[in-house]
Amino acid sequence: MFFRHPAEFILPYLAVSVGTTILLYVLLIGTSAGFVFSLDPTMAPAAVLAAFNALLLVLLVFAFLSLVVSTLIQGAVSHYAVLRHRGAVISFAFSFRRAGTRFVTLLGGILLYTGVLFGVLAIAFVPLFGGLATLNLALIPAAIFALYVALALSLVVPSIVMEDAGVLASFRRSWQMTKGHKGPIFGAFFVLGLISGAITVAVAFPLGAVAGPIVSFLVQLLVSGALASWTVIASAVAYDLIAREPRYAPTWGWRNPPIAAPPAAPPGPP
Repeated sequence: MFFRHPAEFILPYLAVSVGTTILLYVLLIGTSAGFVFSLDPTMAPAAVLAAFNALLLVLLVFAFLSLVVSTLIQGAVSHYAVLRHRGAVISFAFSFRRAGTRFVTLLGGILLYTGVLFGVLAIAFVPLFGGLATLNLALIPAAIFALYVALALSLVVPSIVMEDAGVLASFRRSWQMTKGHKGPIFGAFFVLGLISGAITVAVAFPLGAVAGPIVSFLVQLLVSGALASWTVIASAVAYDLIAREPRYAPTWGWRNPPIAAPPAAPPGPP
């Protein structure tokens, strides 16, 4: 699916990657936040404080806009990948509109998913008060548990855009569907990560060594934008394959479950 229609999946993430970078550059250059990178030691403290405040505001605006755009793109690519995997002929604009109607739920699901993983990893730093040796022992099980939770919740986004599930319902749905399938899902993510890393190293680093760090950064930006859709597509395809199993039929968690067709009437007498 991806290799038959690569541009349909690459262009949205590539546009987001390049667009957000340009947006950050414009915000920094077009506001007083840019003065932070060229501060004069003789400047008045009030001017320095104003520059840092502007920088903080710019970063907050950038983070908010990036979150909104990335949420819409992730939902749209997930919806598009599922339907394309089913053989449907649709436009990406259709999937983008679908993601827009589910934006609030998508945003809540992504934020909660991120918060859960962050919380799991943060627990590992509690033993830091007991010394670095205790911290090292706690990081390993925390990382394993975080990986388990990430795999169990890897189908949250497709559940939201395909089933009209709410945030908590999509979490339960993903946890249910990934039972017995975490190994293949991890394997797909692991292989995609290796391929993505190999492409980045093979393309960006040699160009950076020849043409300089700016070219290396631009190439890494393009490569990361082009490959960012892979994990979203993998989650969408995994969701579609698992949902075809009768025990995981997509009826649980729907706001309006589909109604079964009435039984056919028995044939009448000749």
